[in-house]
Amino acid sequence: MEKTDMGKQEFAVNNVNNVKLRVLSLASNKTLSNECLEQTVCTCPKLEVLDISYCVAIARKGVGDILRNCHELRHLQISGCSLVENLGVGVDLQKLEVLQASGAGLNDEGLTLIGKRCSGLMYLDVTCCNGITSSGVLDVVGSCTKLKELYMNWCRNVSRDIVLRLVITQKSLRKIVPPHGMVYSVNEKNFFWEHGCYVCER
Repeated sequence: MEKTDMGKQEFAVNNVNNVKLRVLSLASNKTLSNECLEQTVCTCPKLEVLDISYCVAIARKGVGDILRNCHELRHLQISGCSLVENLGVGVDLQKLEVLQASGAGLNDEGLTLIGKRCSGLMYLDVTCCNGITSSGVLDVVGSCTKLKELYMNWCRNVSRDIVLRLVITQKSLRKIVPPHGMVYSVNEKNFFWEHGCYVCER
């Protein structure tokens, strides 16, 4: 159901109504509203994968509303949702393993909330999220003790030394993509590798 006109609530409710549905992609629906999204997802209580990337009309409140009804959610894509600064307050998603948020409006507060609500995360992509800093990254990684992959390409407000701190403090990390333009020496890369983490420069 990607790139369809789902701005009307009637369309969503009449076309998505399956209590057994596990995967739902609504990506690139530019007119999809908060209300429409909430009503759509309410009909899919077993949802495990939700893609609303580039649904540019969706705001923070809309995401929070839907997540309260998605207790089985394991994979969430909100890339390109520039109005989404966090996932909402009071939302617990302990089963969420993958969060793709490239180009979303996430900030440090949003990362801290993700760490508190989604402690089971294994994959986090915050590429091009310019509202986050090293402080927010440290918060979320410190809380998500199962995190294996972290993508921070083009995060301009994240400092170079963040990689060393993450590798030392978070033993679960296996791959880090640092902000664009950060170059590490052979000795540094060997140190990271000895700690079980591959640092991929782009």
